[in-house]
Amino acid sequence: NLMRKTLIIIIGVIIIMLTTICNIGLLEKWNRKNTIQLLIVGDSIGEGAGASDPAFKWYKYLIPYVEEQYGKKLEITNVSMGGNTSFAGYTRVMELRNNNNYDVVIVCYGQNDEEQNFSFYYEQMLQAIINKWPFLSINYDFRKFAARIYS
Repeated sequence: NLMRKTLIIIIGVIIIMLTTICNIGLLEKWNRKNTIQLLIVGDSIGEGAGASDPAFKWYKYLIPYVEEQYGKKLEITNVSMGGNTSFAGYTRVMELRNNNNYDVVIVCYGQNDEEQNFSFYYEQMLQAIINKWPFLSINYDFRKFAARIYS
């Protein structure tokens, strides 16, 4: 059951990333750049735990996809760590330098969070991301993007 839940979350994250890439505003921004900067902040799922080899971590598949589909280089900064909660994500975001010019962020938390604190810390983390990088593309309504894919 845990393995299935993890797989569903990973697939959801990939779908969010791919639909974010398809966002028109993001594509316009990407057309002006040769290299796209991606930030991943998460728990063990964001980290890619469970891959049989580090080369098979889910986010590594995004690099050839972006190059093949868009002719752009993708540079990934992944500050995810197994066992982390959204509070740890907030802390990790605050430790990152403001001068990094990330274009896209994937936020992947919830597996280790307690239900009572999750929404507060998750919101604080998202707000910190928005404040540090106001021009970053961030999508957090998965249902809207999933509806586009399956319609």
